[in-house]
Amino acid sequence: MSRGGGLRQELVSSNRRLLLPTQVNTLRAFDGERHGGVKWGAGKAENAYLENWTRPTDAVTWAAHVAQPAEFEVGAVYDAVPESAGSRYVVQFGSRELAGTVREGKNRVEALGRVRLEAGRCEIRLTGRELRGGELLRLRSLVLRLVEK
Repeated sequence: MSRGGGLRQELVSSNRRLLLPTQVNTLRAFDGERHGGVKWGAGKAENAYLENWTRPTDAVTWAAHVAQPAEFEVGAVYDAVPESAGSRYVVQFGSRELAGTVREGKNRVEALGRVRLEAGRCEIRLTGRELRGGELLRLRSLVLRLVEK
């Protein structure tokens, strides 16, 4: 109890990203947790990406909470130099995964497929599978859109 006789409430926060089926969910690279040698770009619009992705074991993860069961279309937004073309990566949602192949370009949007997520906690992880050239890609974001039934 507080001094004024009322109930004291604790404020609880979470670093988990809430995924809602009522909106487009954009997981920006800068909001994820980096693993390995991946580094932040300068953060301006032209270079708001992760760079130095030089090993297949490098990764970025997002802690998420799914508000209610839903199926999402998943896309990756990235930049890639010509030498990176043909590299392969995977986005994991717990035990489910979607694979992608890197293509050269700037602000490239690549559709990866659909994933059904159940309500509750979920870790989302993007990691390399095969690197060609010196860098996998320069990730800007993952985008999850509700699949309309």
